Amino acid sequence: LLCWEGSCERVSRTAGCSCRYRPRHGPMSTWSSSAAGPPGRPLRPLRGRSVRIVRGRPLRRVIGPSCSRHAAVVAHSTAWASQPVGSCKHFVNLTNGVEAVPFLQDHSIPFAFLRIQSSQCESQAMEKVMLELDSTLLLSLALGWPCVVWDYGSRNRKNVPLEGVPRAAWYGVEFIRYCLDKLWWESEASTPPPILRGHNVAREFDEKIQRFDKSTKKRIRYYRRWISRGSPPGVLLCAACKSTSNDGDYGYYRDLLQSRYSPMDVTEISPSDRIRACHAQPLPDFVAEAGYSLFTGGCNVSRIME
Repeated sequence: LLCWEGSCERVSRTAGCSCRYRPRHGPMSTWSSSAAGPPGRPLRPLRGRSVRIVRGRPLRRVIGPSCSRHAAVVAHSTAWASQPVGSCKHFVNLTNGVEAVPFLQDHSIPFAFLRIQSSQCESQAMEKVMLELDSTLLLSLALGWPCVVWDYGSRNRKNVPLEGVPRAAWYGVEFIRYCLDKLWWESEASTPPPILRGHNVAREFDEKIQRFDKSTKKRIRYYRRWISRGSPPGVLLCAACKSTSNDGDYGYYRDLLQSRYSPMDVTEISPSDRIRACHAQPLPDFVAEAGYSLFTGGCNVSRIME
């Protein structure tokens, strides 16, 4: 059972490890002590240990019986498997996410608004992204609420694992989750590795977080005091996304929001048996039936692609 993180491969020999990542350099019998060089003699089986092969570097052992990062990945992915829709906090990302307002209202799902800008993610202005996060989102995550960001994207229409997932989700949500885990718990073992397009970018994300202004870190760490005692480490943040052809049409989004969210047009929808059943439905099933793509982290997208 093999797994890989970014530019290195890790071979786990621990019983019970269910990692499904595949090697990048062929069968294990062809791997040598230098992954960048020609095939050498097979690796000797190790019991209860893990070995890591880094390109151009000698073989070295990793202390510990199993991959702690892998345990965090499994815990993070399984946390969403049976999460009921009604037990989540829902947020609509401005601007394209406004298209999800009628769907959420028709299913009597309460929601709030936030803004994660894809342009800031593209320009690597991640400190601005963290400063613009809504206090409702940060407080909900600190209290242990699973939070879902609803958004629409105009790209990735043919990429099945990331179909309709905008940069604000696969980059912004991934960075927000990792940044909060690092600044709130400061434990690598409890933080799934951030994966962007199949590459482990933990080192790059750590450098960005270290360059944050002191006041920015203080603002983020303020919400750490609201974390419940005994709660498992790690925030639960994902994105439900869909493709759109209305990107940039601000008149369309303004008219849609005014017709469905203005004080004069909002109507109360009495909860019916169908609505109650919908709120009890697991989030992945609910999102899939509605035609959305559920992005729970880059590490889980890598598993789907394999």
